[in-house]
Amino acid sequence: MKKFVIRDLSLTVIVTFTFLLDNGHIAVQTIMGLGIGLLIYLMHEWSHYLAGLATGAALSRAKAIYSPFLFSFDSRTNSRKQFIDMSWPGFVTTFGSLAILFFFRPAALWSDIAWLAAVVLSLFTLIIEGPIFLWAILIGEIPAVEIPGLGNNSIFKKLRDWPAQFFR
Repeated sequence: MKKFVIRDLSLTVIVTFTFLLDNGHIAVQTIMGLGIGLLIYLMHEWSHYLAGLATGAALSRAKAIYSPFLFSFDSRTNSRKQFIDMSWPGFVTTFGSLAILFFFRPAALWSDIAWLAAVVLSLFTLIIEGPIFLWAILIGEIPAVEIPGLGNNSIFKKLRDWPAQFFR
């Protein structure tokens, strides 16, 4: 996880630095807004990850630095409580960021772009993660939430290993 900490702290420094460069130029304003949207997404992911660690959940950590996800939650090994306790901090972070932007954003292009990015992330969270979270609460089961490309059941690992079966 060290490389993800370095990656995300570096991105935070870069986005912060764009505020020092801000001269009202559209390109800089766009980078600032998209950067803030990216940081909100990363905070959402870190909230899930840290909560998963706090619950002692079995997690498959991402290996590739370019992965948009930090981990994959093992729905077969972990408990329903671990899933719920891993999930809700991501919601709180996303909607908390949305509230901060709504109430405190200045009239600037970067702010409008950051707002749009936060709204898109919030909708994505509601549409994709919301029903899974509600299913776990209301039905009492954890749906399969493993992320392809992460963990031992990775579809990418199966595809990578597929040609080898012909040479056995």
